[in-house]
Amino acid sequence: MSSGRGCRRDGSLLVMTLWVVVILGLLAVSVGRQMAIEIRLARYRASLAQAKALARSGAYLAIARLAADETEHDALGDDWARAREPLGPEDFRARVTGVTDLERKLNLNLLSDTMLEALLGSPEAAARVRDYLDEPDPIEQDPDAEPPYVPKDGPMTDVAELDDIPGLAPEALAALRALTAVTPDPAAPAAVNINTAEREVLLAIAGPELGGEAAQGVIEALMAARPGPDGEFGTPDDCVVTDMVEAPATLEACTRRPQTLFIELLSKGVFGVRSELFLVEAEGEAGRPGARHRVRALVRRGVPGEWPAVLAWEEGG
Repeated sequence: MSSGRGCRRDGSLLVMTLWVVVILGLLAVSVGRQMAIEIRLARYRASLAQAKALARSGAYLAIARLAADETEHDALGDDWARAREPLGPEDFRARVTGVTDLERKLNLNLLSDTMLEALLGSPEAAARVRDYLDEPDPIEQDPDAEPPYVPKDGPMTDVAELDDIPGLAPEALAALRALTAVTPDPAAPAAVNINTAEREVLLAIAGPELGGEAAQGVIEALMAARPGPDGEFGTPDDCVVTDMVEAPATLEACTRRPQTLFIELLSKGVFGVRSELFLVEAEGEAGRPGARHRVRALVRRGVPGEWPAVLAWEEGG
């Protein structure tokens, strides 16, 4: 009898021991998994910190290139404008994703009715934007709409405000976002850089009064001549206007078309040759899987050779 009790006791101890081993094993697995997650999180945080530093260094590198440009004119072949390969290995690199001068675009707050219609392709859409910007008028308000609509009746401070205007087609919004900009001083006139302005911007400035097909032919010739005969920006044969007084003669030499064709476009009085405001975009990537961080900065370049002033700085993943 005592032998049977001893066997049962030994069996119970064995079962309890096995349960303890199982529980400890489960706890070990749980702790291991938790530690693995914590290690991955720590690595990601470290990679994210590195990605932030890389993105910021990319932005500062682009700003340094702007500061190093001491010429009195800007063009698409300049050092700051040229695309470059990412810096660093694949899992630890900085990339300048874009440097865009805002003078290649139109000031959204100063667009004429003709320019608005040319960009939007619709008098009705142009009128909606104009009503949003012009003096207060109770007729323009629609308090019964859902949600109620009341125009700003003042200059925009951000292109994103276009989303507040009802009735604009997606294509119209895309056109305005791509071809217009808002300066820090919304109502301040800014000269459009003849060397960097986009085709649609030039066409909007030309307007219908210059003759549709004729103006388009002149602008197409200008666009084709910019990279020079070799078709590559940043080489000595680039077509660059360095002085607005000499612009007609320069464009005649580049395009081999009579300068009289360009005089009417240039007589609009909205062009210049130097850019002041730039949107700098950079990206940093570090680790595997990679953590990614982006920086957008609006900078103003003043006297050639001086460090540009940072007007706005935005960061995100």
